[in-house]
Amino acid sequence: VAQLAEILPRVRQAFSVHYRTSFNRVANGLNFFEMGYRLEWGPVRFVMFTTALESLFITKDGSIGRRFRERISRFLSQDLAGRRQLEDTCRAIYRIRSGFVHGERISKDEATIKRAFLEVQKIARRSLQRILRDDILLAKFSGPSPELAAYLDQMP
Repeated sequence: VAQLAEILPRVRQAFSVHYRTSFNRVANGLNFFEMGYRLEWGPVRFVMFTTALESLFITKDGSIGRRFRERISRFLSQDLAGRRQLEDTCRAIYRIRSGFVHGERISKDEATIKRAFLEVQKIARRSLQRILRDDILLAKFSGPSPELAAYLDQMP
């Protein structure tokens, strides 16, 4: 309950900006995240959770898969081993997402897809929680794309 009380004003702030200016990256991510929970069909749910992450971390075209995995891993992990593991997980998530979106046959076994499904939800939740617990991060992720891109690309 305390965590909810902490982040709820920031959620309201993100949506307030979203409705006034028609776009807020954090509100966009929250919308896709919520859709992921509400939908029943697994592939579309997976895509919605991945899209929530793309809404947060992708600021322009080009090298989307690389930016996706590098930015998320640096944002969520402080140590090199953790980053490498998270980067591998994000690579697998993005491949599965691309397979679903582009109608490709998914060559992963069912257990691998289930693990990836749990991971994409967890990564999206952790990312949104971290942003919503910090006024500075909320401002960065709600700000102009070029400034966010510079911040994300300069993370250690």
